[in-house]
Amino acid sequence: MAAREKDLNRAAELKIIADACRHVPLNPARTFHEALQSLWLTHMTVCLEGLNSAVSFGRVDQYLYPYYRNDIAAGALTPEKAFDLMLCFSAKTTEHVFLVSERTSQYHGGFLVAQAATVGGMDKDGKDAVNDLTYLFLDVMAAARLRDPNYMARIHAGAPEAYVRRAVDVARMGNGVPGLFNDEPIIAALTRHGFPLEEARDYGVVGCVEPSFPGRSFFSTDAALFNLPLCLILAINQGKRLNSRSRIGSETPHYSALKSMDDVMAAFATQVNHMVGRMIGDLQILEKGNRDHHPTPFSSMLIDGCVESGRDVTAGGARYNSSGIQGVGVADTADSLAALHDIVFEKRKYTLDQVLAAMQVDFTGHDKLHAALSNAPKFGNDLDLPDQYAARAAEIFHDALARHRNTRSGNYVPGFYSSTCHVGFGNRTEALPSGRRAGEPFAASLGCANGRDRRGVTALLNSVAKIDATLAMNGYALNLRFDKSTLAGEKGLRVMTALTRGFFQSGGMEMQLNVVDPAILQEARDHPGRHPGIVVRVAGYCAYFDDLPDTVKQEIINRTSYSAMPSD
Repeated sequence: MAAREKDLNRAAELKIIADACRHVPLNPARTFHEALQSLWLTHMTVCLEGLNSAVSFGRVDQYLYPYYRNDIAAGALTPEKAFDLMLCFSAKTTEHVFLVSERTSQYHGGFLVAQAATVGGMDKDGKDAVNDLTYLFLDVMAAARLRDPNYMARIHAGAPEAYVRRAVDVARMGNGVPGLFNDEPIIAALTRHGFPLEEARDYGVVGCVEPSFPGRSFFSTDAALFNLPLCLILAINQGKRLNSRSRIGSETPHYSALKSMDDVMAAFATQVNHMVGRMIGDLQILEKGNRDHHPTPFSSMLIDGCVESGRDVTAGGARYNSSGIQGVGVADTADSLAALHDIVFEKRKYTLDQVLAAMQVDFTGHDKLHAALSNAPKFGNDLDLPDQYAARAAEIFHDALARHRNTRSGNYVPGFYSSTCHVGFGNRTEALPSGRRAGEPFAASLGCANGRDRRGVTALLNSVAKIDATLAMNGYALNLRFDKSTLAGEKGLRVMTALTRGFFQSGGMEMQLNVVDPAILQEARDHPGRHPGIVVRVAGYCAYFDDLPDTVKQEIINRTSYSAMPSD
């Protein structure tokens, strides 16, 4: 191509590209450009060998930094040229399209490629690892406005204030990136589940929000998604779905024998344990199928432990193994348990059989009962009753998974993000004691049910922070939606930075921002193609709004938009 090119500048660029591709990845990269080229060719090979979704770039600002620093020092590179190369790299990542069926897109909508790239954080010794390339990556995030890479920014208590402000500043621009991650609880979650402290400090994010050890682990982080609210329906209906004669769950006591919330919680835990067991039985068939019929030798060559042990990653060859299962509908479960506590067992306005009968007809003809349930305390308002039930539901799910080991001798661990599964699950789940009607979406990830947070963003953050983040070794996602005007200017940046710091100091694990004009979002829904560049944060990943199923578009529009910020 260079030989045929008439434009001398473009011909020179093509020759540089050709020289780089002749050298890498067969040989070690010599320059920053070659390092990016080697990374991209290797990444494509991993994607071709596997699923082409959720393949992570790891801690890009750490392993690319020596190439950047050396080229800058030698005068062979300028920050401006590096910026151009990194923008080109970002654009290449969007060439991946993860094609799924229409049915599957209800659970994983928006061409879920989710190629995570992590910046910032601390090193293995616990020291701050932010460098010049970290800031340059933040500049790229601000300029790119693309759905990939799925950039993440690690923040810890000792992170430079300038870095934290810049990360928040970029996040508030409305590009969907970076997701903001809190090192302390993530590291604590990894060490709680048996992994070494030095490795935990060096985590990178894979997929949506899942911590992993780049080059050293095979964490099957999105192994399955689990419907928690359905387990509550089974708990109060003897293991059967509403209006069904078939029992799919465990045979828990008749509703007349559930005399207290302790009885309800015991039945709920029984159902969660039973359904987790069923799910893992199915999942291990897939694990064995991958091991026996779909090994990934190229990927295995890149993971420590596989060559040494002679085993593929699918057969447990990696140094570290686990499988992540997403608990979907934590807030809906908490709201339902709080409503039963408040309306049935404390105030005794209605009996459990009355609630169950109303749920069976989707509350038709039960307006007063429905109103009572809907007005009961809800998760996301800094209220101890629902918040405690959310924490308890997460703990029950965690403990149910902890009883099992995967076929790679690793543990099963929970995450709390939903992709678009909260819409898909909600569409196929009956009415709930929270007052939610049949077919309505569940709460997205670890946020509150849409419209249920009435006390502002700080109350929501306080509610989420009450859930023990160290349970969520597979990560969680918390989406916050703001009007652009709310976060504008120096005050908006100052307040959003303070909110981030405050949430993280309270033990929150992750937060991410959708900053959009609500009128434009609705126009984009009504007229696809009119605003093709709108990028939204769906769960822990970004997608073009136009690429999402209509049901997911509406769910994002329905999310609470925070237009009033706390005073500073």
